[in-house]
Amino acid sequence: MADIRLASAAKWTTDPPQPHQLAAWNALQESLTPKQLADFGELFRAGPPVKPGLTVPPTSKGPGHRVRQRPEGGVELLQFPYQYQTDNGPTGWRECQTTAIAMCLIWMRVKGVRSDVDYLRIVNAYGNTTSQAAHAAALRHLGVRARFTTSCADEQLLAELRGGLPAAIALAHNGPVGSPRDGHWVAVYGATSMSWMVNDPYGELDLISGGFVKTGPTAGKGVAYSKRNTRRRWCVEGGASGWAWLFS
Repeated sequence: MADIRLASAAKWTTDPPQPHQLAAWNALQESLTPKQLADFGELFRAGPPVKPGLTVPPTSKGPGHRVRQRPEGGVELLQFPYQYQTDNGPTGWRECQTTAIAMCLIWMRVKGVRSDVDYLRIVNAYGNTTSQAAHAAALRHLGVRARFTTSCADEQLLAELRGGLPAAIALAHNGPVGSPRDGHWVAVYGATSMSWMVNDPYGELDLISGGFVKTGPTAGKGVAYSKRNTRRRWCVEGGASGWAWLFS
């Protein structure tokens, strides 16, 4: 599955386009058949209803969910649930990806997922908790539109939140911030001008030195992770290189 949405690419294309952006759009146009171009032109100019599959599915947001706009362009998904990974069982210490995604699913009121253990059972039926393929299969089983990407960054994450959807992102949680290593998943449910609002399923991460400041059943609930240091642990390769599960 492609890890870029053309609507997002169009939104973030500069005016005038940068050379690499123009090259990408030209390459895409040249790859389309005349009929595909004609169909696109008809849809784009006529403004008909969006075709099925491009809207957020009904399972993704339940009644009563609210999004609060915060000062200076911030946003918060209200009443976002917290789940603690290490109480899942003997292998809970390695189930951060499962628990981070589960928190998103619970907030979206996905049928059949009331806890991270509910979601873990489904993931285990398709493979290993650390496998993106297993999670993709589990999410299809649940009827949730989701995509795994390795090219996410701050702008896309903020767009997801402003659209009323949380995200799970992978941070390199060990080692100093200048040379981080090892992966750990967290759920992001809001943003301020300087920080991400995070539910960390293991505890509160030390973004500067690595490791965790504290751990425990609620230690990672509602922690503020600075955007600057989160980015250094998320987009380790620079640019838009962050791993994420998105639900748009």
